[in-house]
Formats: sequence, C-alpha cells, structure tokens
Amino acid sequence: MGRKREFPITMKAGATAIKIYYSPHRVQLETEERQYDSYLVSYYRGEKRFRTRFNSLEDAETEAQRIQTSILNEDLAALQLTGRDRLIYVRAKDVVEKSGVDLDVMAKEYAAARQGFGQRFRHCRERVLPLTNETLANCERGRNSGVIRKDQADD
Repeated sequence: MGRKREFPITMKAGATAIKIYYSPHRVQLETEERQYDSYLVSYYRGEKRFRTRFNSLEDAETEAQRIQTSILNEDLAALQLTGRDRLIYVRAKDVVEKSGVDLDVMAKEYAAARQGFGQRFRHCRERVLPLTNETLANCERGRNSGVIRKDQADD
C-alpha cells in the first residue's frame, strides 16, 4: 500500500506554480449523494487563472507536466530576446497598454487585417496618406485647395 499524498501538489515552471488539488466531485442522486475522486490542475498564465479537472491523479500529473514543459519552453524563447527585441517589445507594450488588448492578439489582428487589405493597404500608405498630409498642410497655410475642413464650413 502506497504512502498517502499531501495536497496540493506543487510543480514549478520558472516563476509559475502549477498546483494539483484533491477536489472530490459530489453528485446528488435521488436517494443518496455519491462522491467521486477528482483532481484539479490549477495555474496562472499572465493574469488569467486556468483550472482543469481530472478523474485520476495520474492524468492530472501528466497534464501538469505538459503545462510545465510548455511554460519552460516559452520562457526559454523569452530569454533569447536581443536588446533590440526587448526595446521593440517595450515600445509595442506601451502602445497597446491603453487599448486593453494583449500585445500578441493585437499583432495577430493587425497581420490579418494587413493581409486582407493587400494592395489596398499599400495604395493607402503610398498614395492616400501623402495626399492627406499635403492637404492638411495646405489648409494650415491658408490654401485649402478646394477642400473645406468641417470647422471652416461652420463659420
């Protein structure tokens, strides 16, 4: 007979703690209440907590080890950032902080939008933006070149 385990079981992955809790699952039947063994794997990724329930300790430990490996591999990639990469990350983080969207999500959405626009995006960047800047500069110099700004039209 094996030694009784102490819960929670804690595994470390860098600064992240992955815990396995014994959390029996109770089911109310018509005539009785039954209790089944259940194990909860809990960990944080950033500010978000993840919890997954398993019916065997072996399955819970396997999942905890998989999570540990995944976290350690990602941490290893983060350790390989160059000084320039860190600078780019800090600048990008400052930009997205105000939006409330995670940096990776914003980057994926931007890439998808840019790919979806294709030639239209390039046309906008190369032709429309310079014309817009030229028009605004002319307006500020008093030459509206046929374009009336909304604040001028209200006079």
